[in-house]
Order: sequence, then C-alpha cells, then structure tokens
Amino acid sequence: MRKNQINLTVSAAALMIGIAGVATPAHATDAIYGGGGTLAAKIYRQIFNCYATPVFGSTLPNTVEGATTPFPAGLPTTECSTVAGSPIPYKAPFNATAATVEFLYAPVGSGGGLNGFTTNLASNLGTPATSNAVAFTTSAHSAYPYPALDFASSDAAMTTTQIAAIGKSNGLAAIQVPSFATPISLPFNPGAGFTYSKSSSYKTPVGGSSQLRLSITSVCGIFTGKITNWDNSQITIDNNHVKVATAPITVYVRADGSGTSAIFSNWLVINCAKTKYPVASGFTISTTPAWPAKFEKVAGSGGMANAISTSPYSIGYVSPDYVQPVVSTGPVAANVINPLGEGMPPSAAATAAALTDSNLKAPTTLAAAKWGQPINDTLATDSTTATNFPKNAYPIVGFTFLDFYQCYSATSRHNPRVANELKYFFDNFYLSASSAEMTLLLTNDGFARPSSTFLAGERSLISQISYTGTLNGVKGSAACNASGVVGVDG
Repeated sequence: MRKNQINLTVSAAALMIGIAGVATPAHATDAIYGGGGTLAAKIYRQIFNCYATPVFGSTLPNTVEGATTPFPAGLPTTECSTVAGSPIPYKAPFNATAATVEFLYAPVGSGGGLNGFTTNLASNLGTPATSNAVAFTTSAHSAYPYPALDFASSDAAMTTTQIAAIGKSNGLAAIQVPSFATPISLPFNPGAGFTYSKSSSYKTPVGGSSQLRLSITSVCGIFTGKITNWDNSQITIDNNHVKVATAPITVYVRADGSGTSAIFSNWLVINCAKTKYPVASGFTISTTPAWPAKFEKVAGSGGMANAISTSPYSIGYVSPDYVQPVVSTGPVAANVINPLGEGMPPSAAATAAALTDSNLKAPTTLAAAKWGQPINDTLATDSTTATNFPKNAYPIVGFTFLDFYQCYSATSRHNPRVANELKYFFDNFYLSASSAEMTLLLTNDGFARPSSTFLAGERSLISQISYTGTLNGVKGSAACNASGVVGVDG
C-alpha cells in the first residue's frame, strides 16, 4: 500500500547556529529532529545525550566527553552506564548504532511545538528565546529551522481538534504519550530578606529551598491578581502568623505559548474555584492564559528564572530544574500547603508521591485524547480534597507529553533511519527495565517517572505506531497507507 507522505521545505535564508555553535563528534551523520516545551528541554537534552551522540555547548555538558563542567551532582558521567544493574554499555540492548545519531531538540515552548507538529512543518516551530541555554543545533546539523520534524514535546495536552488535524478523523494519526510528571514550582525573590517563623514545624522541608509556605488560597489570590502584597493576612496565616515582608508582589508569567502555563492554568481553574479567589471569567486552561494585565511577561523557562532572580519580591512559575536545589544559583521556591495541611516543596519525592493517587490510572483506551488532558485533570482535581490526595505530595503536578506520528517512513530523505531510531528510543525510554537510568536522570532534575503499571499502558499506546523499516521487537498493528495515516518525510 502507498504511504501518504508530507514533504517539508526550508528557506535557505532561515539558517542559524544553536547555542554555542557547538562542535560534535565526526562520526555523527544522522539526526532526529524535535521541538517544543522549554519545561523539559534540559532533561531531554540529558536523556538524548545518554541514549545517542551527546550534544554539548549547552548548560549540561558531560565530563567524560571532555567538557569542563560536569553534570549536576549525582547524574551519570559515562553516558548513563554507571547505575547499578544497568546494562554496560547502556545503549547496546536498544540500538548499538545510536552513537552515530544526534537527537536535536529546539526549546520553543509547547505552543510552538504543537504548531509545528500539527502541521508537520519544522518552520512552524518558531525560534528559541534568547534566554535559552540548551543546544539545539550542532556543526554537523546546523540548519534551523530544521529540515524535518520527527516528534514534538508539550506540557499542554493535544486537543481532539489538534489530533484530528494531523490527518485522520478518528484521532489516531498521532499519539501523545505522557513522558514524566513535573511539579510547577513557584520561584520567588525574597528581596532584602523574608521573616520566617522560628518554629521547628516551619523549617525548610527536605527537598525544599525556602521556609515560605503558601496555601492554595494564597496561590490563587496571587495569580488572580487579588493578593498584591506580601503582608496579606492569608500569607501571614500560612506562615504561622508571621508577616514575611511588607513589599508589593511582582508577578511574572509566560509571554510565549507555554505548556507550563497550561498545567498551571489547569490547576488554577480547578482549585481556585473552591477558594474566595476564583479565576476571572475569561481565564481558561491555555498555553497563553488571560493573565491580569498588570502581570509582567517573559519568554521561556530560562527567562522566567532569570526575571525572578533579578526582581526583588517577585514570584512566578517554572519547572523544578530551574530553581534551587536542582540549580544552586537559581531562585528559591515556595512550599505549597496541600489539602492535608502539609507544606510540601516542588521536589521529585513530593511529585512522585502525587503519582500514588489512587485515581491516577493509565487509560484503558488507546485513543490519543484520553492520554492527555484527562490525566492532568485527575491530578489537579484530587489536589483540592484530602480524600484521595497523598499526604506527602506536592499539589501542583502535571504530566508533560511526547508527541509522535503514528506512521514513520523508512525512506525519509532527511534520515532513512528515523523509523528505526525512534523505535529504539521508545524501547529505551518507556521500558520499565530502563527505570534505574531514567529515574536517576529525572529525579536529579526534580521530576518523577510513572509507575511500571502506567508504563505498561504507555507501551500499548506506542504499539500503535507503524514503521516501515526492519525492526526488532514491537511493531505497529497497521501498515502506512493512503487512508489518512501520516508518514513523515524530510
């Protein structure tokens, strides 16, 4: 049967070198191209560096490859082969040829990632913000926009409309697979210094970076623009009746299409409805929510962290790998009081605890839409009640997603190996056997890996993907054909 392929065109004038214009090993000849959310950009760079040819020049170099600055403490320094029990070399069981492939990822924001993915046009990704510090091109593959787009990442779930737009009315032309869970941290700048309670019950918690506690009511008040000063009575109550500061609060939000905003706005819509600070009528779950006009706007996760670090008495929202303790020079983050009264930090452990929610289960259907918003809705809804919420869990948690097409061509001009390489990567990332490696990488950046049961459901979801190359292991159940299933061609 004939494949329905999509050709990509790139303007010769639209070429640029990504962060640092980095050199890359001479043997790297092929590339897999992706782009999307900035929330996961750093951890994906680490994961891709572990799986395939490492790409340097970013803030995440590898000492074994001769870089001058090591990974953060605790992360592997030998391409993920140092964890007890892991295969050595790690890559061999999945794809021994990965050493000649570069996975390139452009951190453009979830909105840009979905724009590029739904149209299958790399030129629709947009350009990474100037604050981006993660390499997205190399000397071997320096063209940007990319010559193709093989996958995307988004912290915002694809809608049924977006899924259908890929090219098949039943929504199976593309799939979204939950990648890992992330807390949405609330970084703040204490200015000249906050005053905190001396009680031992209000010390900085394990895995946290500050003593500041914010109730759900306070978070809703701040991000709806109703609480405007740090000496607000609710914030004072949250902190054992101690007035932390008297300064006005400067609130930073994302200016770009942001999946971080989508997760956070989802939580605000659901949670704030149960407080005296509900969201405004025009505020909806979105990558670009209708924030109060007085809020300051910045692009990218790096831009958010930088803005908070340089603006006294400010607060914002960002993934945990941009704040302390993951980044020692980053801003500190607030502890959010969960429904059981526990002030929890945005740590990997507190995020993993949220995933033990008894209502969080892998969907029983393989329909792509069911693996998106309903999952994050469960986490956001249960954080409003003590009934199902785990005691030691951080309350603002959501999944970030990897978006794949359901059919990959083995004759793609930009890389004939794209189908095989993605298949091997799926085996690597979503096999429970690789959990020691993936868990180490994710937890050191403040994220949490789904349970083995959830991963098994994801494997079933991924098994819908059809490949037209010679493969080992799981294959898709349907052939690539002209009935609307999208094949990808560079």
